[in-house]
Amino acid sequence: MDKSFEFLAALNALKRDDNENLVESIQNGFLAIFENLDAPPHFDVKDLKTIKSFAGRTKYISQRLEKIGAGSSRAAYLIDNDTVLKLAINKKGLAQNNVESDVANMYDIVPEVIDADYDDNVWIIAKRAKKITSEKRFEELTKISWENYVKALLYELLGRREGRNVQKPDNMEQLWEDPFFSSVVDMAVNYDMPVGDLTRLCSYGEINGKPVVMDSGLTKEVYKDHYKR
Repeated sequence: MDKSFEFLAALNALKRDDNENLVESIQNGFLAIFENLDAPPHFDVKDLKTIKSFAGRTKYISQRLEKIGAGSSRAAYLIDNDTVLKLAINKKGLAQNNVESDVANMYDIVPEVIDADYDDNVWIIAKRAKKITSEKRFEELTKISWENYVKALLYELLGRREGRNVQKPDNMEQLWEDPFFSSVVDMAVNYDMPVGDLTRLCSYGEINGKPVVMDSGLTKEVYKDHYKR
């Protein structure tokens, strides 16, 4: 006789004998077992650090974490609701991970890097930011209109830095007193970042109601070495 049939028959017999609580406990126990069989293996950064090969690290991460996004250089994996892992998938990604972990040590306007592969730059673990999806939300967080913010960035990073003919906004002095704007400009100048990404709303997010630049790994040097053909 099939064993599963015997098991079901035994459960039905228990039900007839008014053992509903016992039957429910048994059923819940088996559900928990089956759920654990389907669960992905546990992720532990200590285990990840012991893996030396790029392929091995990629396999370890992809088997244990949910991929939530991917670009031409890096893929993002969710560790928990507040933390993400950015995995380099080529040399461009290695270069961007290196820059981003360095920037995070200098500025608090980017997501905090909690841990990283500082030897090879294959991965970084950072605070997860929620993407800003409207100009209204950007203004709520920064107290600066998106239009004025972009004009001021263009003036500072193209006009003053590169000597292009860009009109100076009327409220430039006021914006320089704003810690977020002044830090973004300072970061862009010190790391020689192209202005393009910084004038796109999708480059910004928020963590606990604080605005951040979500991806700070692209510099002009990285672009020249790995993107420009």
